[in-house]
Amino acid sequence: MDRLGVLFCLYRFYGFGGIERVSAILAQILRKNGYCVSICAIQRPPSGFPSELTVDDDVIYAPSSDPLDPVNRGFLPSAISKTGARIVVFHDCYQPMECLLKNIPTSVGLVIVEHNTPTIPVGWPDDTVGTTLSSRLLSFVRAWRAERWTRRRHRLLYDICDRYVLLSDRYFGEFRWVARLRDTRKLRAIPNVNTFVPLPARPPKHKQVLFLGSLLRVKGVDFLLEAWLYVARDFQDWTLEIVGDGPFRGDLERKAKNRTIPRIRFHGPSTDVSSFLTGAPILAAPSRYEGFPMVLGEAMAHGTVPVCFDSYSALRDIVTDGKDGILVPAFDVAAFAAALRRLMSDETLLHEMFENALRSVDRFSAENVIPMWKALFREVMEEKGRAG
Repeated sequence: MDRLGVLFCLYRFYGFGGIERVSAILAQILRKNGYCVSICAIQRPPSGFPSELTVDDDVIYAPSSDPLDPVNRGFLPSAISKTGARIVVFHDCYQPMECLLKNIPTSVGLVIVEHNTPTIPVGWPDDTVGTTLSSRLLSFVRAWRAERWTRRRHRLLYDICDRYVLLSDRYFGEFRWVARLRDTRKLRAIPNVNTFVPLPARPPKHKQVLFLGSLLRVKGVDFLLEAWLYVARDFQDWTLEIVGDGPFRGDLERKAKNRTIPRIRFHGPSTDVSSFLTGAPILAAPSRYEGFPMVLGEAMAHGTVPVCFDSYSALRDIVTDGKDGILVPAFDVAAFAAALRRLMSDETLLHEMFENALRSVDRFSAENVIPMWKALFREVMEEKGRAG
């Protein structure tokens, strides 16, 4: 068991999203714990994409970047044979890869990890199609189709796997509703691991509000720009630092320019997130939805206090409102601005929350999370042994 072969399967490696980063970090830690972890993916990373992570082995890529291409049919069996893996861990990112998972030999365990709230994209409103009657009808049809697709896909993945991992047990009820399940014996909850060691003392902080993450619409940076308009005029010596890249970056930069939003800096992607976290006292996390964002634990380990929209269930596993961060009613921009203002104007409160954050973030250390993965792998292998 100490040298158990585990194959991580992703749609893309490496890339903009947190799924790839979480998977790479987990692979590194499992290797240090004696597991033989390999990585396979359908798509290669964008050209020139920076990564602060390295993997010990070459990533195995599919013959085609289209998961539905028939040439990929034997991809996973080939990768399993090449690596000697006895368990495949599929890190789901909502791409049509279930057709490939069906080709995994029955003697090999299959663990599926969902990195988001199970109810997304079920019924999520599409507010990008306009306000006319026809566009509203189109939005409704898209939401209806998304709901049907999500329900069927969740149930299919649950049926073919040996274990289904969610990032919090708070998501169990949501998953049961989405997948229309009665028997949930395969569900397990394992949070993301935090690899940053909490600082022994609070470092010198600059007057900065930091956003750190992919510049995707779901991250809610458009909300953050609106909130910054509320507070920037009263805090002339504070800046908003936006670190990350993604397809929404151009829109955000144009919005900041067109609205003449002051003192915003777009840094692009960084391989040294620790330096930004060390210098910023406040983290802005205005996501429309998430699964279990690593950036919150990483920020708290650096003495950076998070301000978050209360928009997903697992958030309350990480942040205790008013103690080590502030939770704001989802999508209330004025309330988000008020929370920023509260922290920016109260150094004593910031320091108190910093101290609380350092004490709470240890719950997600490798020492506490990796034993959950070890227990999961043992369960799967024991079941495969009985079945054999």
